[in-house]
Amino acid sequence: MIRFRQLAIAVLLGLMALTLSFSHQRQILATTAGPSGHIPSVSLQQPGEIGFLTAPAAAEPLTIVVDLLQARASDLTLTQADVAAGSFVVSDLYMSEHTGVTHVYLQQTHAGIRVYNAYVNANVMPDGRVVNLISRFVPDLAGAVNTTEAALTPVEAVAVAAAELGLGLPEALNMIAAEADAGSYLFAGTGVSLEDIPVQLIYQPISTTEVRLAWDVEIYELGGENYWSMRFDALTGELLSQYNYVVHDDWGTAAGQLASEAPAGFAPEGIVGADNSYSVFPIGVESPNHGAISIEIEPWDLTASPFGWHDTNGAAGAEFTITQGNNVLADTDLDANNIPDGNSPDGSASLTFQFPFNDDNDPSTYRDFAITNLFYWNNIIHDVAYHYGFDEVAGNFQENNYGNGGVGGDSVNADAQDGSGTNNANFGTPPDGGNPRMQMFVWIYPYSQIVTVNSGALAGDYFAKPANNGGTANGITADVELVVDTTAPTGDGCETITNNLTGKIALINWVRGACNSSVFTANAFNAGASAVIIIDDNETLSTTFGGSNNIPSVSIAFSVG
Repeated sequence: MIRFRQLAIAVLLGLMALTLSFSHQRQILATTAGPSGHIPSVSLQQPGEIGFLTAPAAAEPLTIVVDLLQARASDLTLTQADVAAGSFVVSDLYMSEHTGVTHVYLQQTHAGIRVYNAYVNANVMPDGRVVNLISRFVPDLAGAVNTTEAALTPVEAVAVAAAELGLGLPEALNMIAAEADAGSYLFAGTGVSLEDIPVQLIYQPISTTEVRLAWDVEIYELGGENYWSMRFDALTGELLSQYNYVVHDDWGTAAGQLASEAPAGFAPEGIVGADNSYSVFPIGVESPNHGAISIEIEPWDLTASPFGWHDTNGAAGAEFTITQGNNVLADTDLDANNIPDGNSPDGSASLTFQFPFNDDNDPSTYRDFAITNLFYWNNIIHDVAYHYGFDEVAGNFQENNYGNGGVGGDSVNADAQDGSGTNNANFGTPPDGGNPRMQMFVWIYPYSQIVTVNSGALAGDYFAKPANNGGTANGITADVELVVDTTAPTGDGCETITNNLTGKIALINWVRGACNSSVFTANAFNAGASAVIIIDDNETLSTTFGGSNNIPSVSIAFSVG
């Protein structure tokens, strides 16, 4: 299905930050690599022209659009062969409930193989008048294609894609589905991709006169940072184009400008303890600096979410008392493994989600509030967008579509305080029916100066970066001791630590690539350390420093160490 999913709305503001993908033609927005070109769109309307392309008609919208396309093919620089029956397929057709307009999408084909990004889109009023028609069909397609037979096998296509991404492959790929006549295959993603790997034979336009047979391969990297749709020449294996389903928003290191103080305190406004309530920064409050927390009671819209936010079966009554429902599952992913940690707060049978928030404390102390706020905002944007056409048939995110069309089973997996990064957020939106993943990261205050040397020549405060999974709400004061392990270099903590660190703060010389931060912080914990200071081997502190849930840890720049 053509998705209504991919114009990113980034609302990345502290705890309430989230990203929603919201557009109709995800493929048309594809970024390209290699020689791939872009087929320009051609419209039947001139710029600034107002009016309808056809008179009212009683025929079905699809018939009206096809008749118009064939009658005016030359105005779109197309041949009659380009628009004849069998030269395209209906890729999507649905009516927007709020306007009554029917949206028709046709995809160009050759020898039964679809052409990537080659669409005709037309919009038809309830009375049959065509509002507009835009074509991205390749002119004289039959003369532009290079072949109908692939030299690379689908297995080789996956291998080429994995190599392009620097990923390893298991010795034997497990093919779990195949429709050879349709050029469609599915491989298990075990060890390579978070999702199974679809492989589809398609045509990739290079220019208006050159179209190559290609394999389309989709790989969702195990870290969840990227979900690639890639096209490789089916004869040579050359990368022709690629597109990332994951939208990233990275604000980098804060420049140092301090925000104004919040105009109101954080005492929630509303009925404390009310049923069906959420203590959040409500819609209209941009950030904690722009308003107060309030208690929102039954905030769902009954048109967009007719059974509330905790339903999945389409009957009265909540199926979940945690931050999970038809539109979103909100949880943490502190260890960055893309599996919910099981920290979704429980509002009990009364669905009362009122949890404390104090931004003077470490983010780990108000996770329940952060998750609730993320759950609220995902649902609010779902409900608001529903009234602007982002509904079931347009490919929105719902487990149960309640009989309203589209493909269900694709509610958002929203990760609060995700451990795979900082000062950033991303949102991956696979095709309709696949669960999107939203990863929200903790923001690091640039002047935190969490490492303080109390005495001696080095006395003073030093900027440090805490681990992504949070530190400690209270400071730790102890002697610092350099770790000694069993294998050179003995100060990296990658092997069993031999010196006694009981009650001390372990000092580790981090050699990037030697071992994961979760390994040496765990080794320090096992040696009795109460905390860890890591001397980075770089002046730029790592943005993917995971640490260990058992012990607080921070990293400092090489020059500081």
